[in-house]
Amino acid sequence: MNQGADNNKNTKEITGISVCLCTYRRPTKLKYLLDHLVDQISDLEIKTEIVIVDNDYQQSAKNIVEKLDKKVLYKYLCEPIKNISLARNKAVRAAQYDFIALIDDDEYPSPAWLKNFISFYKLYPCHGVLGPVRPIFETKPPAWISESGLFQRPEFKSGQRLKPEDMRTGNAFIMKELFYLDDNPFDPNLGLTGGEDIDFFRRMSRRGYKFLWCNEAEVYEFIPPTRMKLSYQLSRALSRGLAQSKMRPVNYISLAKSCLALGVYSIILPFAVLFGVSRFNIYLIRLFDHIGKILGYLKLNPIKNRPE
Repeated sequence: MNQGADNNKNTKEITGISVCLCTYRRPTKLKYLLDHLVDQISDLEIKTEIVIVDNDYQQSAKNIVEKLDKKVLYKYLCEPIKNISLARNKAVRAAQYDFIALIDDDEYPSPAWLKNFISFYKLYPCHGVLGPVRPIFETKPPAWISESGLFQRPEFKSGQRLKPEDMRTGNAFIMKELFYLDDNPFDPNLGLTGGEDIDFFRRMSRRGYKFLWCNEAEVYEFIPPTRMKLSYQLSRALSRGLAQSKMRPVNYISLAKSCLALGVYSIILPFAVLFGVSRFNIYLIRLFDHIGKILGYLKLNPIKNRPE
């Protein structure tokens, strides 16, 4: 633990905010997000910039970004190697201000998103603040998706301290200095499977840095029909399991548990269908989580890129 990392005083005054986001071939959603960010920034008294890293070597986002209001300070960079960790690292390194707000290119913020982060940070001593990501379904979800709650992420009471497994970079407000503690704040080895954000928060939490929840600083995530398909969820589960195996050294106890789970779910699944499609699909997704973890420990990787 870093000396003095977990203290009861804010270590910095907010003098400026860099909103960092990475994008990959989502021009329509990117424009929608940028329009919402511009509206917020124009109302802030604090200096603010937008840092956009295009993870498409063809720079498909460049035309969208160049149409931003000229009154808005922004930076456009390209990371030609498709790897979300490399893109995130480039974004936070390019940020000039002492606080970084993170949001994804398939999301958009609530009207007072940044203001709520600022107000919360002034009241609660911490090193980072996270908020809820709520789903916006582009089409009516299948019944099993609604029943399973797959897209309903956990939310907490404002002010609650978070565990690493409860933190993601889809909606966060963090001191910039935390991204300079390691050569790669986001591990490139996790850039194709996912989990790079959990890994970052796990390292920071081990060092004693404190992250709190602000339930009023919400953002909304578009859920396209492709993500509501079982095939997508199974690919995502495989990718998630692979990432979990990469985040830790070979753990034979964890491997044994996953092997046991593999047998248990294989027995349960034929009977689970009797309790409905939702129950069956959830158990099948959990099974694929464990399969992914086992494959990861065996150094086998059937997925070259994580599902978008």
